[in-house]
Amino acid sequence: MLTSLVKSQPLLAYVPDYLAEEHSLQILEVSGCPYTCEQTVWLCRNKHLSAHWMQVFE
Repeated sequence: MLTSLVKSQPLLAYVPDYLAEEHSLQILEVSGCPYTCEQTVWLCRNKHLSAHWMQVFE
C-alpha cells in the first residue's frame, strides 16, 4: 500500500532498497547522515506444513 501511494502521489517515504528497485521508485542519495539501517530477515516454518511459495527457500 505504501508503494502505491508513493507511486501515485508526490510523497517521500523510506523503503528498503530492494523494494524501491522492485517498484521502480526514484532513489534519493543521502550523504552526511549519521544513521545506518541494517536488516535481518528470518523465515521460520514447520517443515511438515508446506506452502507452494515457501518452496523457493528450500
